[in-house]
Amino acid sequence: MSTSNVRVAAAALVLLCGAGAVRAMPFGIFDPRSMAMGGTGVSSGTGGNASYFNPALLAAAGLKDRFAFEMTIAARLSDPDKLRDDVDRMDSSGNNLSNTLGLFNQAPTTANASQLASALGAFHRDLQAVNNKTLEANLFASPLTVGVPGKDLGWALHAAARADVGAKLFFSSSDDALLTNYQNAVEQYANTGNPGDLTNLVTQFGNGTTLNDPNYQSHLDVRGVALSEFGVSLAHEFQSWDKLAVGITPKYVKVYTFDYSVSPQRSEITIDKGRKDYTGSNLDVGFAKDLGSGFKAGLVGKNVIARTYTTILGNDIELKPQLRAGLSHRTGWSTVAIDVDLTENKPVAFDKPTRYAGIGAEFSAWDFLLFRVGYRADLAGNYSGIPSLGLGLSIFGVHVDAAVARRSKEDIMAAVQVGFRF
Repeated sequence: MSTSNVRVAAAALVLLCGAGAVRAMPFGIFDPRSMAMGGTGVSSGTGGNASYFNPALLAAAGLKDRFAFEMTIAARLSDPDKLRDDVDRMDSSGNNLSNTLGLFNQAPTTANASQLASALGAFHRDLQAVNNKTLEANLFASPLTVGVPGKDLGWALHAAARADVGAKLFFSSSDDALLTNYQNAVEQYANTGNPGDLTNLVTQFGNGTTLNDPNYQSHLDVRGVALSEFGVSLAHEFQSWDKLAVGITPKYVKVYTFDYSVSPQRSEITIDKGRKDYTGSNLDVGFAKDLGSGFKAGLVGKNVIARTYTTILGNDIELKPQLRAGLSHRTGWSTVAIDVDLTENKPVAFDKPTRYAGIGAEFSAWDFLLFRVGYRADLAGNYSGIPSLGLGLSIFGVHVDAAVARRSKEDIMAAVQVGFRF
């Protein structure tokens, strides 16, 4: 790729994305081939995933890649603090607390008071254990992706949905004192059975007759975004620009934000609460160049129209331009690729920012079996690397791909794809 073409492509993306676009929503997880190869695809993608990684590849694809029809699903769950387990325990102890509270209000005996004091202590311990813990989940699904590469006019259609959600428990020190005092008052009555202690208890922590659930200041926050989009990708290789391929993907986008806080005693995580809907459009722009000797370079700007979506609780979720560059080398039996995020990726909810660099390789065996391996590192230094691997099987135009990537047993992603290629 000539120096002038590199400058033209880079300048075009900078102008489209704007000088202030330095933090973007994470690039996303898409198909199993790219996942297995360390998240790469800007220069090494195929007609089947060019719509998501770089539309210019539709005009820079190899001659063997003529038509693709794909169906894909991919998911990731990152729960390094084991928040799910803690929330389950907290739900269980919270339900037990409600039940024992109800029993005490029906029959305020010292035996029921003793059980209530025990339930308050158990819930107090479980609530403290969840302080500031977070989890993140990501999902990508595409029931339809059609790609038809061509140097004069490559095109593709895709319909896809993506969801990114995070949760975090905020523990208030005031609840520490509240639950301690509540438990002590209940234990006082359980030990003495004194009617005066019962009167003091229901007056301090109830309505004068019965006890109430504690009025917590702690809360579990859930925030996320779901995007459904339909896009049309078009690409052309410009002979007058030293065979530089340029591609665009205009797309119609529906955005669903969800944002809510719940009591730690009723901490079920769902995406049905706190929802706010938006509709609009956006655009992806990409460049690709065959450098000769099997090398190919790519540059893409995704969602080049910056958008900010305000949730029902007034938090902003930013969908800003994402810039990524890639370089790959292909032989008759192998592909090696490197991708680098040029923008820092701001999480949707409570995680830390990331900026990934990925490297991956694909090896062909007997023309129908593909082995893939990769590794992705966070250049922002907030997370450890993610190794990945996958397999592809293609017989008579029918193919099945699968991949898994794992940072730890609490941070794992997987993807599967089925389709046709001719």
